[in-house]
Amino acid sequence: MKKVITEAVKLFKRKDVEKDKAYNNNVDQEKVKRNIEAAEERLADPGLTMCQRQEYQKALDGLKKYKKD
Repeated sequence: MKKVITEAVKLFKRKDVEKDKAYNNNVDQEKVKRNIEAAEERLADPGLTMCQRQEYQKALDGLKKYKKD
């Protein structure tokens, strides 16, 4: 029984990875670039609170994983 569950989990993970790859291939790189630039500009603002800074940094890190070099 344990082996069946393990194989099922592997199958679901594989499908998730395939979906992620397909999504990454379809992301508009121009939009990603603009959003990264906007997040970097906002991070440069000295008037941000610590929470705002953390949220913009988190968003920036998330966007960078979709950027293709």
